[in-house]
Amino acid sequence: FGLDFIAFYTGGSFVNDGRHGELFDLRAVKAFQNELARRHGVDLGAAMGPWWNPPFYAWVFAPLAKLPYPTAANVWIGINVACAAVACWLMRRMLPRDVSWKTWALIPVLVALCTPFIHCVTHGQNTGTSLLLLTLLVTAWRSGRAFTAGVLAGLMFYKPQLALVLSAVLVISLGRRALLGLCVTGGTLLLVTLATMPDALGDFLRQMPL
Repeated sequence: FGLDFIAFYTGGSFVNDGRHGELFDLRAVKAFQNELARRHGVDLGAAMGPWWNPPFYAWVFAPLAKLPYPTAANVWIGINVACAAVACWLMRRMLPRDVSWKTWALIPVLVALCTPFIHCVTHGQNTGTSLLLLTLLVTAWRSGRAFTAGVLAGLMFYKPQLALVLSAVLVISLGRRALLGLCVTGGTLLLVTLATMPDALGDFLRQMPL
């Protein structure tokens, strides 16, 4: 009953129920999660999975939150495992074509053995989706598709701490077209947030620094 996915499930449930203004209300989050755990025979004790991401990311989990929690968790883990597999295939394409299988096989082996992936399949973290987005971004970057790389970098702002540095280096490397792609995605996500959950955006900007 990992606290990583329960935070995502909480966010999706809150936006489904029109409670997006409570995404960063720790008391409301804990009450929801305690009741969810009680229904499934789990005692969370003092543990809680707070919502750490920008508000728009909660919409990703709205469809999953319509499923029973155990089913939603398994679907999410399956999605992330599939994303990690595609990312491994993309990384394999970055290697020289004549490289031996003993070399390229290290990609899936090392991914499967790394702690973030293990937490993905045991706690429901979003490691697989993050890895796929990053790998797609690097693939576009290496082929000089600046606008596409910028669009993908903008999508990574559900984890601002990762996206900020990556986006800065991308724009320095590829220039204005990358910045344009970044602005297109960023502007779209901002409009979605303002249109669907304006109160939550203010809470995010105020609460997260605290």
